[in-house]
Amino acid sequence: MTTLWLREEQARQILEHACLESPQEACGLILGQQGQVERVVAAANIASDPLRRYMIDPQFLSQHLPEAIGFYHSHPRGEPIPSPTDVREAFYPDMITLIAGLKGEPSLAAWKIANGRVDPIEMHIGPEAPPRYHDLPFTRAQKIAVAISIVAAFCLLIWLSVALLPPAPPISPP
Repeated sequence: MTTLWLREEQARQILEHACLESPQEACGLILGQQGQVERVVAAANIASDPLRRYMIDPQFLSQHLPEAIGFYHSHPRGEPIPSPTDVREAFYPDMITLIAGLKGEPSLAAWKIANGRVDPIEMHIGPEAPPRYHDLPFTRAQKIAVAISIVAAFCLLIWLSVALLPPAPPISPP
């Protein structure tokens, strides 16, 4: 999954939950499939220090985990960038982590956090599905480049085939 698609009302729901819970961190689940968010479910933050971290109730989590494609939480005084705690406590490497940053203008950012590695996830917020890269038409220059690459690869293959042939055996006179 390379893109997370939320509808505007879902993005607004996450930001409103984050603002409502501030100064504590808000948290919840992102339910859907193949990057398309179908529902956002707010969860209670049961962390011992909800001002600095979040924890979703394990029973609530297990109830919704089969539908989940990710988690969300807020940084009430920060940017939507994973903290060292977020990276250390990312126990579900196949899930997306969406963070609502409330410092300045509230904003959202999505991340894939696995084994200490943090990679940004493209987010699309809107009523229409995001364009897929394979659905985009090739420009004329791209079509020419592909054609030239195919011809060059074919010529290289022929040249290598001939170059790697063993020498012909000597022909002896009859």
